Amino acid sequence: MQCEICGKESNLYRCLIEKIEMDVCENCSRFGKNFGESSLSKSKLNKKSISTFVIVTKDYSKIIKENREKRNLKQEEIASKLNIKESLIHKIENGNIELSIELAKKFEKFFNIKLLEEYKEEVNLGKIESKEMTIGDLLKEKIK
Repeated sequence: MQCEICGKESNLYRCLIEKIEMDVCENCSRFGKNFGESSLSKSKLNKKSISTFVIVTKDYSKIIKENREKRNLKQEEIASKLNIKESLIHKIENGNIELSIELAKKFEKFFNIKLLEEYKEEVNLGKIESKEMTIGDLLKEKIK
């Protein structure tokens, strides 16, 4: 994270400067009362995990149709139980329509099968540059 005064990337400290609580670097913390390490410290907010679901099975239409036939169910029966249109099930089984994540979850639960896989991606927040202007930036502009 960046210091709110000079913009330096470092561990931050929560300080009271001119009656305002700020997250500042160690060097700028000398301008006020230091309360200790900030909850926004670089080490704590460096990475964030993002989860998405991906349809793993390419032949989902065949799997859904086989599971329906195995249980001797009609498309009409499944449609009423899953609260979707019968024509949608027909299109899915024929492979005429792309299966959405929401529908895939319904079919997974109904047939007790695996169609989706959770994919987690780590995003490094430390490399994202802040476009916010710090007090230090403002002072540099004023001096120019």
